[in-house]
Amino acid sequence: MRRAGKDHLTIMKISGHKTMAVFKRYNSFQMKVLKAAASTFNTYLTRAHSGEDADSPNSLINKTCARSSVG
Repeated sequence: MRRAGKDHLTIMKISGHKTMAVFKRYNSFQMKVLKAAASTFNTYLTRAHSGEDADSPNSLINKTCARSSVG
């Protein structure tokens, strides 16, 4: 489920894990999954700081919206 994008709290409720310690014990990481996540995050940061990502506070879209809503 984690590899399908579900957050750990949702998985814990579905699987019945009561504590984070037990959840961690039975959920291992694969190096290729960690590398893919790091790559995705790096891409997000690069786009956010260049103003390409609309979710970024530094994005050109958000800067434009902030200016037009003032006044």
